[in-house]
Amino acid sequence: MLRYVSGSTGQTELLLDHIKLLRIPMPPIGIQNDVVEKMEAARYRVTDLTKQATQLVAEGDTLLAVARAEMVRILTGEERGQRGGRPPKLVKLPSADFAKNLDALLAVPHTPKKKPRKK
Repeated sequence: MLRYVSGSTGQTELLLDHIKLLRIPMPPIGIQNDVVEKMEAARYRVTDLTKQATQLVAEGDTLLAVARAEMVRILTGEERGQRGGRPPKLVKLPSADFAKNLDALLAVPHTPKKKPRKK
């Protein structure tokens, strides 16, 4: 093979005529067919898993929306009828803002420990 790739100028050359002379061993047709079957099975599996993942993401989005609505209902006092029993106004908050606002709503005031008196 090396005799086909050296040029007279010292630059590497590989001509199409030389490539045509190469003998590339191929596995028997039965093995080739097995490889194709396995590749197709893997492709179908990937497609199926992608569909499942998409469905799970959609279900997760739905569950998050329900949880968000329930949180709003609880945090606004709807479950105790404090707002006249009106349905809560659902607000869609971006996740970062939602987490920040939720942290603020759920924050427990910190009570510092009393320092011991000096004697």
